[in-house]
Amino acid sequence: MSAVLVHRATTVYRNRAATAASHFTYLLTVKCIVGDRIAMTSVLLLYSSKGKECGNSSTSERLRKLLMDVEIVCTCKQIGDFADTQSLNAYLQVDNFHCVIGIHAYRVGKLLIGCLLPYALVFAGTDLNTHIHDANKLPVIAEAVLGARHLIAFSQDHFNVAVTLWPKQKHKVIKQPQSVITNPESTFSFNAHLQEHLGIEQQNMTIFLLVAGIRPIKDPLFLVDAMADWHQSDPSIYLLIIGPEEFVNLAKRLVSSNQLKDDLVTQAGNYVRAEHSLSKEMDTYCNIVKTMAN
Repeated sequence: MSAVLVHRATTVYRNRAATAASHFTYLLTVKCIVGDRIAMTSVLLLYSSKGKECGNSSTSERLRKLLMDVEIVCTCKQIGDFADTQSLNAYLQVDNFHCVIGIHAYRVGKLLIGCLLPYALVFAGTDLNTHIHDANKLPVIAEAVLGARHLIAFSQDHFNVAVTLWPKQKHKVIKQPQSVITNPESTFSFNAHLQEHLGIEQQNMTIFLLVAGIRPIKDPLFLVDAMADWHQSDPSIYLLIIGPEEFVNLAKRLVSSNQLKDDLVTQAGNYVRAEHSLSKEMDTYCNIVKTMAN
């Protein structure tokens, strides 16, 4: 084998070995020395939720599973489980947590002010979209932001809002979109699911789906009448969950154009892989926990 081939083979082997070992690296770096023994890092994931359909609830559960997959012990708690910061601190000390991740800069942030452990704050949406415009709530958010080790924004818009409000905290802000997994189990049948749960047995259906909770702040029901009228004229059209105001017109264009449909599917796939990577989200939160635990 030539020197060039040996070099290439060695490089490939090293790259593969590095990839295979990447997750094990986290397993080693998230352990802490306690006395003469090694203890796993333990993080409290604190969130504010208005029910299972709330985004904060699904986000907290996804992050819990993500951290547990790399052997970081993660416990989820709602803010309602604690009367005040004092009761939170008592719980943290008794259960030997190393750090806290809080989801919602106002609702969770006000509980984390005075927290004894290092914490990261995740901007949930309404905190930056709504609560910062409330003169009573903005100072609370600002104090929580100043005390945080890390600040996580789900989008570039939220990142921009955060660094505009708190420019001296820019070094703390990380843009990390929420991960999306689009590979269902091989045994899953969408048509069978629709028949079993919704009684829909029609073939060659066109179904529009948006994954979102039906809550007043989302207001997704205002298009129901328009979609119902469309279904009356074309029974193959179904709406399971709805999205933006221009949805009906765009949906009709999508149905009538195979090229548009192909382009949308391709671009959506590329966007999800680039902006909503599960491995990237895992790396981000593992690094955040590692730095706080150390």
